[in-house]
Amino acid sequence: MQTEHTIEHQLSVEEEERAAIQSEHELEYEPPTQKEVSNKPADSVHNIPLFPASILDDLPTFENYTSAHLGNTEAPLEYHFGVLKCLIGATLGRRVYIKENRPIYPNSYVALIGKSGRARKSHSMSLGFNLIEHADETCFYTKSINSSEGLGNVFGVPFGCNLGLGLPKFGTDEYQKPKGGIAQFITDDDLLQEIMLQTEETEGFRMIAYLDELSHFLLKARNTSVATLIQAIQALYDMPSSVDRLTKSDTQKSPYPCFSLVGASTIEQFHQSISASDIHGGFANRMEYYVVGELDRIAISKPSDQSKLGKVAKVVNSLRRAYRHNTPFEYDDYAISILEQKYNEYCDVIDNEQNQYIASTLGRFDLQAKKNALVFAVVRLAENHDDDTSIHASNCIINGNDVENAYKLQEYLINCAKFLYGDFAETVMGEVHNKIIKAIEKGKHSAAQIVNHTRQDAETIMRALTAMSDAGILITEETKRTVKYHIA
Repeated sequence: MQTEHTIEHQLSVEEEERAAIQSEHELEYEPPTQKEVSNKPADSVHNIPLFPASILDDLPTFENYTSAHLGNTEAPLEYHFGVLKCLIGATLGRRVYIKENRPIYPNSYVALIGKSGRARKSHSMSLGFNLIEHADETCFYTKSINSSEGLGNVFGVPFGCNLGLGLPKFGTDEYQKPKGGIAQFITDDDLLQEIMLQTEETEGFRMIAYLDELSHFLLKARNTSVATLIQAIQALYDMPSSVDRLTKSDTQKSPYPCFSLVGASTIEQFHQSISASDIHGGFANRMEYYVVGELDRIAISKPSDQSKLGKVAKVVNSLRRAYRHNTPFEYDDYAISILEQKYNEYCDVIDNEQNQYIASTLGRFDLQAKKNALVFAVVRLAENHDDDTSIHASNCIINGNDVENAYKLQEYLINCAKFLYGDFAETVMGEVHNKIIKAIEKGKHSAAQIVNHTRQDAETIMRALTAMSDAGILITEETKRTVKYHIA
């Protein structure tokens, strides 16, 4: 197991050369404080929501990580926070969960959204994955997901060897190193052994999808050959008990998958790639959107604060020792009262929301808040736990402060979703309305004719036809066979 010293050393190796090169030309620069970031004015052009930086006062690990990078590169606070939170959830896997009627796990799907050009989305992701590679070697990530079948197959190996699939267990004479799935990429036998020994019968393979071009992925996922990929990712969000894994002869089950996702896109490309079926089908409301507008301009990047990163790595590295079993978390009374209040408040917001796309996108606001409250509680306990023993289950409580911070974050995420999908309704659906009008002008009057002419999905067209009819843009003529649409 790596020590804090070795982790800090590994994290600093890549930075030392850059520091040496810059030492003679270093600019005198005072990084902005977290408070300065929180007080930055809202984007006057786009009204992009402000991140609630005040929550970092109660989250030392997140404060250390974001402040370690802030001011040293142009990558913003919002991206650093979202990436670290997603990676911590992936590290935890199924080790912890909220004890409700249906277990709630700490994984998340995060989208970093920014303007074209220098949004520094990929850089934020790279910094996070550099940390996780050193702090949690047994969590793997992929930069490519080509099909739902391929995704399922990755989860099948090597963990079938000790998860009741009838194969010899690791450590026995009959055991043979797996040759398929993710095992083909594992060349270090000691690392494989560490993975196998950490895997329990309640936790399968942990993987993070790293999609630095989220919009390209969404467009590719609509190809007929990978049409079920979005549905597979949607299902993995709730951490099902198994995922299908194809073999040459049949379909088998790979038990207890743990899946997280972090992706990046520009605002423009996101609008072009997302569809109404993604929104109403549930993919969009599983995502947490971190939207950023203007960035600070930093001509020469500086090394990140290795002391702070070492503290973060130490906490992340300790998580799987502190929670060695399937550990349930429960709410205290104050947390319950806040959850009940916020649930009623946001249900009213959704019920009164006129934009159907925004309303659909907010459908899992309470689940996201609970997942984030779980992450905050888990990290809080680990920060104050110094030895190698497991944290006792009686201490695994989500308190009111955890929930309050989770809902401060959730309000920001909801505002980001409103920003994105408000624009979506105005721009993308405006284009759909124009296509419908042109189709009708060319004599295409039935819904089927309009769908074929516009080459849009049927759900999008039907919703648009309904909205245009309600607004008086179109009038309808009912015939014996169908409904015809005419321009009013």
